[in-house]
Amino acid sequence: MRTCCFLLLFFLMAKSLAQQIVPDPQRRKVGLDAYEKNDLQLAFVLLDSWLRDHPNDGEIYLYRGRIRERFKEYDFAEIDLTAYLTFFPEQGEVYLERGRIRYLQKRYELAKEDFNAYLKLPRGETTQIIYQKSATGSGFSRMFTPQTPNPAHAYYHLGLCSMQLKEYTQSLTYLDSAIYYQPDDPDFYSEKGKVLALMGEKTEAKTNYLRALELNPDHFISRQRMVFLSQNTDEEALEELTLAIASAPENPETYKQRGFYRLSHQDPKGAKEDFLEAILLDPNDDQIWFYLGKSWVDLKNFRESERAFAKALELDPQNVEVLLTRGQSRYRMNEFRSALADFTLVTFYDPNLASGYYHKGITIHRISGGKSACADLKKAMEMGMPEAQTAWNKICRAN
Repeated sequence: MRTCCFLLLFFLMAKSLAQQIVPDPQRRKVGLDAYEKNDLQLAFVLLDSWLRDHPNDGEIYLYRGRIRERFKEYDFAEIDLTAYLTFFPEQGEVYLERGRIRYLQKRYELAKEDFNAYLKLPRGETTQIIYQKSATGSGFSRMFTPQTPNPAHAYYHLGLCSMQLKEYTQSLTYLDSAIYYQPDDPDFYSEKGKVLALMGEKTEAKTNYLRALELNPDHFISRQRMVFLSQNTDEEALEELTLAIASAPENPETYKQRGFYRLSHQDPKGAKEDFLEAILLDPNDDQIWFYLGKSWVDLKNFRESERAFAKALELDPQNVEVLLTRGQSRYRMNEFRSALADFTLVTFYDPNLASGYYHKGITIHRISGGKSACADLKKAMEMGMPEAQTAWNKICRAN
């Protein structure tokens, strides 16, 4: 909180100072010059000030949006790029940029619309560099410019969106198109391997991981995926994951993967240490905070788990998995009313999840007794949850 206040104070002071030093007619030019020199703080202050007085200067929304993306202010960046596109709707490359922002926001359907728009519209002239990022958020692998006639990256991102939406056949089609246009990119093969693994096609998945490693022997995510795909012993798997960390110690995904492995193999203490390292490198990954919270739960440190889950929900407030897990943790702490609040949100955000109604029902019963839990237990039972049937028979049938 102190850091946020400090940054806000810094920008307010910088804005006031910049406005005093740079006269209004020059703010646009000086701001663009600062952007070209990568002085993004100064560029933002000047261009933001310019737009407040000249809201119809459509071009500047693009630059302010790009700066906001660099600062990971994705909501505001999307707003700015959308504003730019209202002035220049035929600028195809900006749809690619906005699509990537929407992908990072987990708005996959909207992102797909943008990537398809990019493929249909002509590419303009731009010096904007886009950093390719894998679906795992595992750092930057290479750069490209959106005005290139090569459509591989649009197909790649369409494949990632379809994968997240569990449209696996369509995802494979997109990734095959990306590989057709650019057959030397290891990320494309690695993501195709992941889709095949999700479909249960382990042999084909392994073939694609090996192809990625042929193109780049240090492609750590493919090495990690090979570990999970293979039948190695725990020691061999951990050794591979540790080697991946050694080859990319600045990458949070390496710690995250090893932490997940340790957590799933009953080593919550080791998992906790890995997730803490990952958070130091990427404190804005809600999934890392979630798994850290699960590690604390397994260690029976419920207060620390509460802090970790709160941070995960701060980053992704409607994450049903986090809400359900935090509710279960609170139930174990006998904090039934707080647990009920979480389970109620689960049923609100995902009304088709039987577990939400089941946990809501048994929590209501702990608080109120009687038949108060029966409606929720019946819903979970009708959705086919055996535990709900057992609880309903015990609590409701006798009453």
